[in-house]
Amino acid sequence: MATSTPNAEDLLAQPWDILILGSGTAALCAALSASESVASPSPRILLVDKAPLEWAGGNGYFTAGAYRTQHNGLEDLLPVVSNVTPDMVGKIDLPAYSHEDFAGDLERVTGGRSSKRLGG
Repeated sequence: MATSTPNAEDLLAQPWDILILGSGTAALCAALSASESVASPSPRILLVDKAPLEWAGGNGYFTAGAYRTQHNGLEDLLPVVSNVTPDMVGKIDLPAYSHEDFAGDLERVTGGRSSKRLGG
């Protein structure tokens, strides 16, 4: 059974409780959070993105949802990683990724156009 995709004008003419711009990781998290915390039992949430549908997910499309964060090695990350068994820990070699490493990478990939407030 074929389904039709509503056009943008029809969607925007409808009443929405929440409008989220973008479909990146932060936008998708905002939509999920809104759906769980809004007083309405079924809030109407609309995500609008300028990217083609096949690129939905923002940078997550290109990074598989991964992101950089500074850490002092595997021991720092184990409390927040749920798929590493005790047997696997001894097989993982994960060097520290310092603030300076992060700042250097940010400086490099942005060509020096990063905000210092972001760590670069």
